[in-house]
Amino acid sequence: MRVLQLIVVAFIVLIVGSVLIVAVGKVREAANKTQCANNLKQVGLAILNYQDTYGRLPPAGRINANLPVEKRLGWLYLVVPFVESSDLYRQFDQDQAWDSAKNRVIPLTFAYRVYQCPSYPDRPPDSKFIPTHYLGITGLGTEAAMLPLDDSKAGFFGYERKLKEEDIKRGFSSTLTVVETAWASGAWTAAPDSVRGLDPDGSPYLGVPQQFGGNHPGGAMALFADGSVRFLESSFDSQELERMATIAASSPDSP
Repeated sequence: MRVLQLIVVAFIVLIVGSVLIVAVGKVREAANKTQCANNLKQVGLAILNYQDTYGRLPPAGRINANLPVEKRLGWLYLVVPFVESSDLYRQFDQDQAWDSAKNRVIPLTFAYRVYQCPSYPDRPPDSKFIPTHYLGITGLGTEAAMLPLDDSKAGFFGYERKLKEEDIKRGFSSTLTVVETAWASGAWTAAPDSVRGLDPDGSPYLGVPQQFGGNHPGGAMALFADGSVRFLESSFDSQELERMATIAASSPDSP
């Protein structure tokens, strides 16, 4: 009889323990989701403050005719002083490539937490550099960052585009600026590693293991040009996402 009682107690303890583990996991994910949204809100405010300071919105990377686009410091570097760390901003040499001897030290050693989703999967890194989990949206197509401002497939971030408020024909509240990803690579300071265009060959765009999302169950955190942050479910309509990824008023054809 005593053995049976011990078995029953052990079974109850196992069930309670499992319930507690699930509950703790849900609480942790809820906190992470809130922190992720707050990170993106800070990024959105930094982008708008950049606009107030310079009269235009940040490009995909610091415009520098002496450097190819893949070597330029990225937009996340450009908005650092408007987030919380002017000292960090001054540690870089703006005229050098992101991977120059001086500039490469920071993405090798320093993870800027505002640019990191706390729910990012724990997996081996694909490079020695620390990536960002928040990618600027360049428009439609893998080469969208190279498109001119008046191209119907151009999005918020471009290498040579000098985007102003009046250029966003779709309206700030319905134009995607940044979307999180569980598939990050490269350095958070590098222009090509901090932006991404929607690749129609990879549609649907949200979820695991898609181009965006995958950090939080069921969808992805997204930042819009007005500074608002919304959770887009994995089932979100792909065509609508494509429309929101461009700044043009008309709906572009997929590349």
